[in-house]
Amino acid sequence: MGGRYWLLLGAFLASSLGTWIHRPALPLLVYDLTGSALGTGLVYVTETCRTCCWGCSAG
Repeated sequence: MGGRYWLLLGAFLASSLGTWIHRPALPLLVYDLTGSALGTGLVYVTETCRTCCWGCSAG
């Protein structure tokens, strides 16, 4: 495997790590700023719907 493969793999892992840090951080930020459990739930629902709706069509 060449150097380009390892570069691509490193970029993929960095991107995935950022995504998994972002998923719990955004609702926690909303809860910290607003103190609203409803707002936190809406963030979770919005993220899930976005992933389900656009993920299927985007591939």
